[in-house]
Amino acid sequence: MKHLILILSVGTLLVSCSPERKTPASSDLGSGFISASPFFKVSQAVIKVVDSAGQPLHAEVLIGAGLNDPFPNNLLPTDALGQVLAPQMWSTELPVTVRSPGYVAVTYLQQGPHALTFKLRKAPMAQRIVLSGTTKGYPIKDKDDQIDFGLIIKGMSKSELLAFDINKVISSDNDSFSVAGQNAEVPSNVSLPRQKESYFLPVTIEKNSYRLFMNEPGPQKIIALRGRFPFKKVIDSLRNNKSFVDLINDFSLDGGTLQDVTVSSSALSLNLDLSQLQFQKSISVMAPTHGSDEVVLGVVAQDMNGILIPTDVKKLPVGQAMNLKALDPTQSYVLKVLQKQSDFNSVTDTTNSRDRLSVIYTAASDKTAGQFLNLVGNPRVQGQELFLEPPQGVAQIQPYATYLVLSELQEVAVGKSTTKIPLNRWEIYAPGWASQINLPQQPLSATATPQWRWEASFFGGVDSAADLGPDMIQKTTHVTRSSIDF
Repeated sequence: MKHLILILSVGTLLVSCSPERKTPASSDLGSGFISASPFFKVSQAVIKVVDSAGQPLHAEVLIGAGLNDPFPNNLLPTDALGQVLAPQMWSTELPVTVRSPGYVAVTYLQQGPHALTFKLRKAPMAQRIVLSGTTKGYPIKDKDDQIDFGLIIKGMSKSELLAFDINKVISSDNDSFSVAGQNAEVPSNVSLPRQKESYFLPVTIEKNSYRLFMNEPGPQKIIALRGRFPFKKVIDSLRNNKSFVDLINDFSLDGGTLQDVTVSSSALSLNLDLSQLQFQKSISVMAPTHGSDEVVLGVVAQDMNGILIPTDVKKLPVGQAMNLKALDPTQSYVLKVLQKQSDFNSVTDTTNSRDRLSVIYTAASDKTAGQFLNLVGNPRVQGQELFLEPPQGVAQIQPYATYLVLSELQEVAVGKSTTKIPLNRWEIYAPGWASQINLPQQPLSATATPQWRWEASFFGGVDSAADLGPDMIQKTTHVTRSSIDF
């Protein structure tokens, strides 16, 4: 069941902090800028820092590799409008790092002295907030050899769909329930309504409650999906040690719902009706060519005002089109995900290979198979340098950017063991596909946990390269990623 949850929202990417080039009008400059000094003469270039809602933030902007490097007084506070003037001594391409308490820090490499707007997202909380409730809306028929289930996950934007984080999809915690006098466990964000089946003997299955853990504060979208799988076939296959990737096509998603919640520091309760949406149409999807030791999954996702709802997921055969369920094909997208077979089978482990993948993201109207960027090796850390393995070039795919994420690894107790949950702390964007990054001064506390993870992603697309930021995200069609813990 854990593999099922992974598959249902496999993928994601990026951002939170997005620089947007802008030429400010005179009215944009306001009156709250820091005073000019012998080192900072008035310039028309403005750096602006806002939150995800566009509200100004109190932040610090570091221009250069470190404090007073390459020129003095290069750490600038924003004013009441969230703005600072670009210093006149900034005359070459330099890294620009923005940090604000309670937000993910961000660095853009190779930035010249021009106007920039940085949009910062809230940093994940170390405290996990639980959302719990019950589900309804299943077309249950006892003894039909079908197990009805619900899957509750956090809503995904395109950027999140492209940058897959297993900890946001598969609950680290299990819930126990009784089946035929035996204890069984499923991930806590899975709901099993009461139903009666038979496996040699009659059994009653019921765990209709769910628990979903979140640590990102503020308004969130919750996706609740309704699905089914053949009881005896799947149980027999698993008992015979058949790989779960070969069982994916026996699982179906039939509908679901999308709900709003606001995450704070308190537990939340939300009961869900999973009958509101019906996935009754289909989209033809074909897999690109890949190696015999690799697996390709196809995911169809419905766009609901910027939130993407998975409506189907299947293992795709090479050279053969497969129909996947959709809500509205005209508002759907297709995500194709490439992994090594061995990596896929170990996705619930804490090894670095579990999130190594390559994805293609296209509109449902694109019927071509496409070509993946190759899977890349893990990054290597040596002091202040990060060594990367860029993908090989693919015809007609333009190299957009290299995207790095430094996450604090939080140890969370799960039963008698522990798991690592990555809490994003710092993001770095570099133009093109880089093989080596000279890291600027880390904008994080030296007293933070010594357990970290670097994730490296390479973005590309079929159009010409876009500026770092929203345009790049919207244009991105190809991503390949890997990570290293240290």
